[in-house]
Amino acid sequence: MKTPHLLVSDLLEINSLFPESMGFENVATLPVFPLMDGGAPVLGPLRVAVDANTLSGRLAGIGHYSVALCQQLVADGGATLAYFTARSWAPEPPRPAGLRIPQLLQWRKHIPLGRELQWALQGRQLARLERRWRPDLILGSNFVLPPGKAPSVLVVHDLSHIRYPEVHPPARVTFLNGHLRPALAQARAVLTDSCFTEAELLHYFPEAAGRTHAAQALAVMREVVGR
Repeated sequence: MKTPHLLVSDLLEINSLFPESMGFENVATLPVFPLMDGGAPVLGPLRVAVDANTLSGRLAGIGHYSVALCQQLVADGGATLAYFTARSWAPEPPRPAGLRIPQLLQWRKHIPLGRELQWALQGRQLARLERRWRPDLILGSNFVLPPGKAPSVLVVHDLSHIRYPEVHPPARVTFLNGHLRPALAQARAVLTDSCFTEAELLHYFPEAAGRTHAAQALAVMREVVGR
């Protein structure tokens, strides 16, 4: 299957997620929703549990994308967010590490099966979040997502680990090869950054047909939860 070229309309859709006023340099610009007295979370039209591993430490490209996506959900859809990582879950996003502080997830690169351990720990935090906060939806912002009770939406940014595995650490390639397909099977909907990535995804994972959407985050999430 020959994938199409990236269209100008795709670039405009992607660019709309990254307005210059977002302030990507600091995750503190993400929305914070404090708990009410007695521990009950503040209710909103749509309660989304966000995989926040990409928001820990200094932001890379996917981290910037995740910041923009979260801000879009709140600004355009009035969503209430909670954030979970391998370490904890909270109604506020993890703060970026300072320049002299090691990134919190660097340990996964230095122990055997570090990514698998991170994924398992993240699954425990997601289970805690679901018991405590009961989200309407789980957003997997970075290719994979531990199983949860609430319906999930998965974000796939590219398939470079399949097409160009030589540019990735071998452990990352092994991890994504083992977990991307189950995450796709679990997801009610799959978001891609562009129509080009959507076409590639359907080429390698045709079983996802009918559930993929290019840069339509808010509308897709509302459809998944029936709102």
